[in-house]
Amino acid sequence: MSIPRILCSVLLLSLSICPLLWGQGSRLLISEVQVGGASSDIEFVELYNPTDSPINLSSRGINLRLHIRNGNGSADVNKTLTFIRTTIPPYGYFLLASSAFERANPGMSDATYSASSNALLSDGCVYISRSGAILTSVIDRVGWGTGADALGFEGARFSSTPPPGGSIERKMRNASNTPGYRLEMDNNALDFAVRAASSPQNSMSEVLNLVPALTALAPDTAFRGHSTAVVLTGENFIGGTTSVNFGPGITVDSIGFVGADQLIAFLTVDPAAESGQRDVVVSNGSGASVTASRTFVVVNPAPSIVNVSPQLVTYGQTHILDITGNNLMTGVTTINPGAGITVNSLTVNSSVHATATVTIEHFAVPGPREVIVTNAAPGGGVTTLAEGILVGYPAPTLSGISPSVGVRGETIQVKLGGENFVAGVTSVSFGPEISVNTFSVTSLAEGVATIIIPISAAAGPIDVSATNPAPGGGLSTVVGALTISNPAPVATAIAPTSAMRGSTVTLTMTGARFIDGVTSVSLGDQVSVNAVTVKSSGELAVSITIGATAATGGRSVVIANAAPGGGSVTITNAFTVEAGIPTDVEKTQNVTPETFALHEAYPNPFNPMTTIRYAVPELARVKLEVYNMLGNVVAVLATREQSMGFYEITWFAENQPSGVYLVRMQAEGLESQKRFIGSRKVMLVK
Repeated sequence: MSIPRILCSVLLLSLSICPLLWGQGSRLLISEVQVGGASSDIEFVELYNPTDSPINLSSRGINLRLHIRNGNGSADVNKTLTFIRTTIPPYGYFLLASSAFERANPGMSDATYSASSNALLSDGCVYISRSGAILTSVIDRVGWGTGADALGFEGARFSSTPPPGGSIERKMRNASNTPGYRLEMDNNALDFAVRAASSPQNSMSEVLNLVPALTALAPDTAFRGHSTAVVLTGENFIGGTTSVNFGPGITVDSIGFVGADQLIAFLTVDPAAESGQRDVVVSNGSGASVTASRTFVVVNPAPSIVNVSPQLVTYGQTHILDITGNNLMTGVTTINPGAGITVNSLTVNSSVHATATVTIEHFAVPGPREVIVTNAAPGGGVTTLAEGILVGYPAPTLSGISPSVGVRGETIQVKLGGENFVAGVTSVSFGPEISVNTFSVTSLAEGVATIIIPISAAAGPIDVSATNPAPGGGLSTVVGALTISNPAPVATAIAPTSAMRGSTVTLTMTGARFIDGVTSVSLGDQVSVNAVTVKSSGELAVSITIGATAATGGRSVVIANAAPGGGSVTITNAFTVEAGIPTDVEKTQNVTPETFALHEAYPNPFNPMTTIRYAVPELARVKLEVYNMLGNVVAVLATREQSMGFYEITWFAENQPSGVYLVRMQAEGLESQKRFIGSRKVMLVK
């Protein structure tokens, strides 16, 4: 007796899952069944529950009564069906519908069910969703199982498409301790076949998922160090199962399942992730994956810059700049503060903070500067912070000057030492009384100033300052850096050169470096100096009283300037104390001169002094000077108004070299307006 194999292709016209599972006698209408190659009508298929108890869905299945009618007759056949739950919603159950049976003759009147009561002998199945919709499945061949609970799929191939977006749990169960069957992969991940097994296969399961497809990414680019959401479009995506891999350095934080054709992957790209094109792998597990080659690109983001600190940078200085912004990256980000500024190093501490060591060259143009920050390709970009830094002058440092002493009435050159002197920029000050004639910067650490110290400047220490202007700049002061001292006086002439005991006379002394309150005069014992009046730096009026018992004869005249500095000059035998009745000591005669006259000096030649005589016929302005042969004035003997009379004056030339000199007299009468110019040669021999 042969076992006919009935190949069923079933079209379910109407199906309701609830009546099928629970209602006794519920019918499932089937249009046609192929029996042995001949078409037979199936009148009805109904669930059979002889005990009238509720029909429960279980692994053992439920009874099915199949009524088949054809030209040879009809038969009712009872079968057992098994329902198996799928693993992924929304699919509920699929029905392995048995339609295999034995029949003794074509009339099917003696059809019998030869396998055990619980055997599942099926060559076809129908997938039923929770909503009752019919899906698809075909099993090519069927083999017999043995023993209770056996699944007889010998040689059967599971090659149909699972429910869209779902997965199917396929099981093999054999009787204990009996040879059975196993599932083996056949051709591809979705094609399994039932094979005989020599050992028991009491429990075995496989989960097979659909192979996904990837058709589009949006966006297909991500920035290093950023998080982004990428929409993946394709097919066969499974919620809770489908995973996505974008390669090293990219973390998939979560996946949002939109549907079988769309996912949203939420990514975080490590700042150190390698830039460039990437493969994207979409997987449903169990080898069901697809790789989209070089479809995703990691690029550098465009940087931004918010602030640079400190903002002020100065000439010749090296500064460490704190830079704040965004998308700052090691090995990718560079900065450019403009011409004259060298970037020694750039350290990126984080995506929002970097430090740069820069040197401001001495030729850098002062003023505000743009700071340009660039991220290199791929991607990347350029951003500019307007007036990000301000190039300014450094604050100078003044450490000292040389010489540290200046004399009143002199012009001297002073060297200033320190730091950050800038040519054409740095200025110096010696206080309100001293004029800076010139100042030049010879190096960053030195400058030279020519200063004029007026005779009227106050003696003592003064502060010296160096200044660099804005932007930046500053002031440096050394307190008491320069001491102003008094000069030693110079004497050139005294008139009159004699006076009698007991007289009070006023002497006119000419020379240089006479200072009010500083210069003093001494003529020895019993000659009292009543007052010293500085008429100018070159002329003194000295009131003296000669004691009645003062020694007669020549006296040395000492003219001194007090400390600080100072000094004295001594003119030997410059003044003579005479005995007798006092007379007019300035006028040499009581005779009235008729004209202006300049007489010969006596002695001539001389060393070191000579007496010069001249006549004034009326009240006149008189100027008496001594010139050397180069035409330079070496002494001013008189410059004042004088009344009518004969006069003499002594020139002390001890500070002059030997040679020929010219004594020149200029006079103008205040009444007659007559003018006189005369000169005499004298010779100094040392």
